[in-house]
Amino acid sequence: MARRSPKPTREALPAGFWIIWFTIVIDMIGFGIAIPVLGPYVEDQFGASLGRHLGLYVSLLGSAFSLAQWVVAPIMGRLSDRYGRKPVIVFSLLGTAVASALTGAANAFWLVLVARLFDGASGASIGVAQAAVADIAPPRRRAALMGMVGAAFGVGFTVGPAIGALASRFGGRRAPFYVAAVIAFVNAIVAIVRLPETKGTILPGEAADRHETVGLAHTWREAGLPRLLMVSLVATFAFSAFEQVFTIFGKRGINGFTQESAGWAFVIVGVVVSVVQGGLVGQASKRFGELPLLRYGLMTTAVGMAVLALSTGWLLLVPALVLLAAGQGFSSPTMTAAVSNRIAPERRGALMGVQQSWNSLARVLGPLAGGLAFDQIGISAPFVANAVLFAVASLLTLRVVQRVTDRVGQTTAA
Repeated sequence: MARRSPKPTREALPAGFWIIWFTIVIDMIGFGIAIPVLGPYVEDQFGASLGRHLGLYVSLLGSAFSLAQWVVAPIMGRLSDRYGRKPVIVFSLLGTAVASALTGAANAFWLVLVARLFDGASGASIGVAQAAVADIAPPRRRAALMGMVGAAFGVGFTVGPAIGALASRFGGRRAPFYVAAVIAFVNAIVAIVRLPETKGTILPGEAADRHETVGLAHTWREAGLPRLLMVSLVATFAFSAFEQVFTIFGKRGINGFTQESAGWAFVIVGVVVSVVQGGLVGQASKRFGELPLLRYGLMTTAVGMAVLALSTGWLLLVPALVLLAAGQGFSSPTMTAAVSNRIAPERRGALMGVQQSWNSLARVLGPLAGGLAFDQIGISAPFVANAVLFAVASLLTLRVVQRVTDRVGQTTAA
């Protein structure tokens, strides 16, 4: 009788990974609590003083958060290289706790703005947490472990809005921000006790990092890359505008929409994105191909935005949210893959950095444009514009596919 081969044993995760992972999850839960309820909170507390410029002011809060991250993230990274990952992460969690409490206690809009700037600067530590994972992850497992870090973001953005909605119901308008402050503070205390210091970890067989500084101009001209980066910029611009004005649109345009409703709406988005990215993207990419899936995802988001612009009740609102979340779930990871897979490995870091800087700029400008459209044109105007932008982005990928196909054909012929 033939002996059965033993089942392969699953390789253990690096020591300290789960502590880092849970630190990120809890941080994202605190962030997710505040985002859906911020717009309704500002309208209820300061709407009378802000008047017809409410949309612009609410969007300014989102832009301020992203601007602070754009400025502070490189500084956080350098500090973590010098002093260690753990002290920077702990300091940032404490900063988030202070910023959340200040938001809840604010008696003027300018205090909320200061709190969002401070919170954005504190949130820049997410890159440091990702660096901590890279410190302990062997190169051959780094992509898989970074994927698990991405799942941590999805969990946080799903659970956070639900907690925010419940806090609004039972504790009032300011309660979600106080809950977020407590969560961040407890997370900081746990991190002081449990979070490992990963800086300086030497992994077996890992070569020293090389910093490639040549060839970027040539890479920039490689087939399809400028257009792909433009697609990324347009999509990020449009989606960031949606995130900031959606909640005040809901209060003005959706029957029965409350601060609590905003939290549940973002739960729907978070669940759909998590399901799509966690279980569908891989198989869909194999079946349809990377760039076609990117194009379909962008067009699905465009349809979702168009339906959202027409919504006056939950009957259309829920399908709109499902469509735009599914489209975003398909397009976001395939966008990153499409860019990275067309860059030579020795130049990948430089050009991926260019993509991230473009996206940061889009997250600063998108909310401002959405707020202006909300105030000056109409409450549905930002979503109509977003639908057009996502459709344009989808069409731009057609030229990318054609150029890559031409290039492959020329290479084969040669």
